[in-house]
Amino acid sequence: MVHRNWSGYTSSYIDITQLVKYGDGVNVIAVRVDAEAHEGWWYEGAGIYRHTWLVKRSPVHIITDGIFAQPVKTGDGSWLVPAEVTLGNSGNASANVAVDISLYDKKGNKVAQAETKTSVATLQQATTSIQLAVQNPTLWSLENPALYQVKTTIKQNDTVVDEITTKCGFRTIAFTADSGFYLNGKRVKIKGVCNHQDHAGVGVAVPDALREFRLRKLKEMGVNAYRCAHHAPAAEFLEACDSLGMLVMDENRNFNISPEYIRQLEWMVRRDRNHPSIMLWSVFNEEPMQGTEQGYEMVRKMSAVVKVLDTTRPVTAAMKGGLFAPLNVSKAVDVVGFNYHIQSYDRFHQQNPDMKMTSSKDVSAFQVRGGYSSDRNKHILNAYDKENASWGSTHRAGWKAVAERPFVAGCFVWTGFDYRGESTPFTWPSASSFFGIMDLCGFPKTAYWIHQAQWRNDINVLQLVPHWNWPKD
Repeated sequence: MVHRNWSGYTSSYIDITQLVKYGDGVNVIAVRVDAEAHEGWWYEGAGIYRHTWLVKRSPVHIITDGIFAQPVKTGDGSWLVPAEVTLGNSGNASANVAVDISLYDKKGNKVAQAETKTSVATLQQATTSIQLAVQNPTLWSLENPALYQVKTTIKQNDTVVDEITTKCGFRTIAFTADSGFYLNGKRVKIKGVCNHQDHAGVGVAVPDALREFRLRKLKEMGVNAYRCAHHAPAAEFLEACDSLGMLVMDENRNFNISPEYIRQLEWMVRRDRNHPSIMLWSVFNEEPMQGTEQGYEMVRKMSAVVKVLDTTRPVTAAMKGGLFAPLNVSKAVDVVGFNYHIQSYDRFHQQNPDMKMTSSKDVSAFQVRGGYSSDRNKHILNAYDKENASWGSTHRAGWKAVAERPFVAGCFVWTGFDYRGESTPFTWPSASSFFGIMDLCGFPKTAYWIHQAQWRNDINVLQLVPHWNWPKD
């Protein structure tokens, strides 16, 4: 065995250079998947359900996720792309190389270029930095998610030995303690949803086209932000968010500072940090130690790990308790995440007026699509927005609490879609949730039009519930 990966949500990159047979020799690569040890309390699927690649590279090459090119706006209003390139060398000798980075707009026009030289020792890695200056770029926004291409080329003895094209977007993000979230200097109320990754008929092996379908349905409703609950998503999902204009809270799976789990956190940030859609790094969800000094120290450590790799986005943690303990996790993050506890918004803000706040999870209301009379014996809950979990609220009440408070940056409703597992308030034979604004297939429930009326100002919304000739009896 050459490697063991402890999480189904994180990738592994395994260099087999020293293990393969060359020429006519037969190579067998065996991957064993054991999904018996679950990571979550929801349906997780099993097997290999994300893309897996066999990659052939030159001895001197750009390592996987070795490009970091996140545009930043300077104090004088100009833009820079400070690019970092990490190279590997599996060859037998040190190598001197030229590193070229070119930036292209959506029309394919080259708008900036820079080059540097570096060396990479044999069997080592080396990171070099290049800075591009860009004048008046088209900004990435929710309405116009403009993307640029960053082409990185490595030359050795004037011969191209590796090249890769990544994407980036020019935008600014900011959270404030008194008026919430700003995108490109414009105040934007976060209208978000949380979701697991499964979908009807395919489980967690979700085709790329279906990811785009789900995002388009959410945007149609008025959603502008997505929380990856509660694990790193597929890379193709983030690419879809970039291209469609959807903000993302990217979330770490496990609350643990052992070397293995710190490696998983580092992997997530390193892989995802080029995506303009990502506005927050979330280091945990509802952990028992959130109101303790131990939890505070763990998050302080995890936040520091994130900021070694990326200082352009704030760190949050989704807290369901411990918010008023003398020393708690909220003191170790940039933005405090509230899971439910809408009744505590005012008290927390009054006691901590300089701390930035957002709802990281709220509502947890129950609905069955097409059900307008609750029958708990049949596991049917009415779709009039009258049923909710004891810890949550109705859709109307949850949004009202956020909309009336400018210091709360926004919300993430639990959930956008129904999902397998957590059939609260029922048990078997129900096997999926009742929380979704849409059902497992993506068909809207009443909550869909409630939120569309709340969140979209560009259209008129009129939806009769139930349909006009519904029988009285």
